[in-house]
Amino acid sequence: MIDVLIIEDDSVIQRAVEEFLCQQSIMNVVGNFSSIEEFKLALPLGKNPHVVLLDILLPGISGIQGLHHIRNVFPNAGVIMFSVMDG
Repeated sequence: MIDVLIIEDDSVIQRAVEEFLCQQSIMNVVGNFSSIEEFKLALPLGKNPHVVLLDILLPGISGIQGLHHIRNVFPNAGVIMFSVMDG
C-alpha cells in the first residue's frame, strides 16, 4: 500500500483527488488538509505517508513555504507539488 497525504485548499479538487486515489487498489489516503496550518494542528497522524500531494498556492503558509514543515515531520516522504493557475 502507498500511503498518501493530500494538502489542497480547493474542496472540489481535494475531493476529486481523494476519490481517485481511493479507487486505486494500492493507494491509501492517510490525511486530507486544506492548509499547512490545518496539517500542523492535526499532528501526529496515525500513519506516515509515503507521498505528500502538496498544492503550491495555499492560503496562509504557501506550499513552497510549508515544504520545510512537511520535511521536518516526514523526512522520507516523497513530495509532489501541484497547482492550478488561471490566466
